[in-house]
Amino acid sequence: MEIKRKLYYRLSPKLRRYVRRLYYLPYDLLHPTKGMTPPKGAIFVGQGDYHKQGDRQREELKAHAGLITESDVLDIGCGIGRLAVSLTSYLEPSGSYTGFDVVEEGIDWCHKNISSKHHNFKFLHVDLNNALYNNTHKQACEFRFPFPDNSFDIIALYSVFTHMLEEDVAHYLKEIGRVLRPEGHCLCSMFIIDDDSLGKMNRGESDMKFNQLSDGLFYIDQSLRKGNVAFPIDHIAPLIQTADLSIAKFIPGKWRTESSLADQKGDELFSASKYQDIIVLSRSAI
Repeated sequence: MEIKRKLYYRLSPKLRRYVRRLYYLPYDLLHPTKGMTPPKGAIFVGQGDYHKQGDRQREELKAHAGLITESDVLDIGCGIGRLAVSLTSYLEPSGSYTGFDVVEEGIDWCHKNISSKHHNFKFLHVDLNNALYNNTHKQACEFRFPFPDNSFDIIALYSVFTHMLEEDVAHYLKEIGRVLRPEGHCLCSMFIIDDDSLGKMNRGESDMKFNQLSDGLFYIDQSLRKGNVAFPIDHIAPLIQTADLSIAKFIPGKWRTESSLADQKGDELFSASKYQDIIVLSRSAI
């Protein structure tokens, strides 16, 4: 798995998307999609069943972050609308969904297929640098979320901090703290290095092997640091506190146990929210 991952990271973002479209072209020609289902070749992030994964994320937000039908939701790194599609059948007109992403093709698809039919769903393209998805000059640490203070009840980040370094994460956390309502919650999936995960990596029991570099963070590939980043708990905790947030819940991911992969099948294996660790943040106790 690590060899394939490293080869994948050597490609430019546009080339990765082109290769994926080419790979799935025969399938997409034989299985044309319609409505709120993108072609397989257009899904540039995540694996497994598009709709099942979105439904799983929705249920996690309900169970761990307090999502209700009237919630105002912000989806950071919304991709090609996986969570959004699931929420179209859940949110009432009094609720709302806003998603932003660095990949313009995904946002264009969401405009055409989701927000054109569901007017309380909005999508924004943000032209920020991301080693896996977008080559540009503007950095995430320079981006102020284009929303007023206290705008959202629920904020979701699925596998976003896995592709960001400490300065960017610190800035995003501050912005999350600013736009999150006092009783709101933020759920993010990421890789956390603590005594448990570090011990399992050292014993060869984890599915992923991160290596610590001089900046204190852990990486799969030091030549592409934003490919997969893991944060030591003593690095991420102060950033959370500085943003006036607190950790309300922590759910360890399946990446920590290599043997658990034998028990996972299909969508379970490819769910970032099951595979990665989950942290729920709040401005008040959950």
